[in-house]
Formats: sequence, structure tokens, C-alpha cells
Amino acid sequence: KIDKKYQYLADNEDVYRQPAYTMHKSRDNNDDSPMKSNYKRTDKIQEGETIDLATADTTSLKRIPGIGSYYSRKIIEYENKLGGYYSLDQINDKALDFLPLGIENYMTISTPNIRQLHINSCTVKQLNNHPYITYPQAKQLADRIRLYGPIKSWDEILFLSEFSSK
Repeated sequence: KIDKKYQYLADNEDVYRQPAYTMHKSRDNNDDSPMKSNYKRTDKIQEGETIDLATADTTSLKRIPGIGSYYSRKIIEYENKLGGYYSLDQINDKALDFLPLGIENYMTISTPNIRQLHINSCTVKQLNNHPYITYPQAKQLADRIRLYGPIKSWDEILFLSEFSSK
């Protein structure tokens, strides 16, 4: 027995299972009307089409096949931690290893929108928040800056034991 509230979905099951679009809740309808009016359609992009990752938001990322609300939110959260994507290779980082394979084929980066991290004025916690800096590295950087003053070049970082040329 199907509740009256869900009857529309049961009667139109084939429409809601098509992979050509995803369903997401509309914000402009808060009442308890049938689900038909609470959801709107988001078309997926086709093979060969791309989305600019530097300017993408969660709604545009959901247009990529295999990406829904959860994955699009994770991609944006990781972008915020990084300070912006510089390369599509960053989509394949360990932190995002849960993403479906091949989604980078639907993405481009036209002009990287990078927010620089000013290491000379950051705390250990701020440095450790960056995905590419571990806690021991953040601690060593902060100690180096506190003891010897601002870091002016990469060469000064390479002499620290927690960092390698890579």
C-alpha cells in the first residue's frame, strides 16, 4: 500500500529513474503539497561538454554525470581548503578519492582563481588546515618564522627537515 503523499512517484516511477537528470528539492515551495511540485529537474551535461571548475558552484557541478549534492559539496569544500583549483589533477587528490572515475573529463579550468596562503602571517592551525601541509610541517614552519623571521624563498623551506624538494 502506497501512501497518498507518494502516489505520484509510484505512478511515474519510470520518469524519476532516468539518468538524464537529477532531482533536487526546490526552495520556493515549503508546504506539504505533492512531491511533484517540490522537485525540479536538473539536466546533466553530455559527453564533450565541460564546466569551468574555477567558477563552478554546487548546482553546476550536479550537472556532471555521477555527481550529486554530496559530491558537489565535497568538491567545493576541498576547493575552499586549497584556496582554489590550479590543475585538474587536484580532482584526483587523495582527499577526493571517493569521486567517480572520469569526472575530470567534464571539467576545465579556464583561469585559475587562486587565493594565496601567506605563510608568514598564518598560525599553525591555519597552515594545518591546508590539505598539502601536515601538522609537523605547519609546526616547523611556524617555529622557523617565530625564531628567524619571515620566509622569503622556497630555499629556506627546503632546509627544514619536514619538507622535501617534492
